[in-house]
Amino acid sequence: MKIVVAILSIFILALMFTLFYYNPYLTGNTIESGNLTTTGLTIDDLGELRHWDHMPLSYNYSNEEECFPIRISRAELALNEIERLTENQVYFVFTESDADISFVCSRESFVNVVDRTETLGEAEVEYNLERKVITSAKINLYSGVPEECNYPDIEIHELLHALGEGHNTHTQSVMNVVQQKCLKSINMNVDGVIFERLKDTY
Repeated sequence: MKIVVAILSIFILALMFTLFYYNPYLTGNTIESGNLTTTGLTIDDLGELRHWDHMPLSYNYSNEEECFPIRISRAELALNEIERLTENQVYFVFTESDADISFVCSRESFVNVVDRTETLGEAEVEYNLERKVITSAKINLYSGVPEECNYPDIEIHELLHALGEGHNTHTQSVMNVVQQKCLKSINMNVDGVIFERLKDTY
């Protein structure tokens, strides 16, 4: 009996570890401030510690040669859509040098080892905890976007993480932790509050 309990305990711990580190939309795993590094926090844990201290935000494609044209096109559409929905209170400029937000493309798919779901995007956000600002963001774009999904919902989701937004549980929200289908547009009845908050912040 003790052996069974021990095996079950090990299995549960392994499952919890895997779910944490392979969450499809887990973001902000490492938050740095000088010599201070806080691990294990997600963007949803940080309360008001989630804004940039400047506009515009620069962006680039750190490995453009690996980006399929469709991924660049979708990223550009997402940037334009966020600018439009915030009435240009949030806006972006392309740079070939160091950028606030870096898109990193992969021609490989990323599959969750537990539930075999495919991750299409992932954001990593760094913070300065002393100044209470976002200092940089990296958006990983993986292959596997269905051809029928023309609206850049994945890219908008990850960009909103880069702007400090966390997840919510509404099934029609672009910030739902796991999107069940291709969104055709932003549902402003659901997500309007997100863009109003961004306009107020910036």
